[in-house]
Amino acid sequence: MLTYKELLKIVEQGSILMDRLGGCFTPVHSTNARIEKKIEARLKEWRKVVADGDEELFAKRLKFSDLDLDAVRPLLGNVQMDGQTILPKWTELT
Repeated sequence: MLTYKELLKIVEQGSILMDRLGGCFTPVHSTNARIEKKIEARLKEWRKVVADGDEELFAKRLKFSDLDLDAVRPLLGNVQMDGQTILPKWTELT
């Protein structure tokens, strides 16, 4: 059986952007070049998928969802859950 700490790590690492935007996750700020590369790679792929790589069109798409790069960029890296959030029900399936 997994510990709470192990489950928490799985939830944090497996969370999708919409979960991260919900307010239960906070970015783990890092100056680590590897994390920055991961963020840039995710942004590049996202921009490619939703806007065929067009930065202006991508910005419009973000704005359509009331988002901007400054809001989403930190959430594309490592995140942690706040101490008040209950783990999702699926973590009880162990």
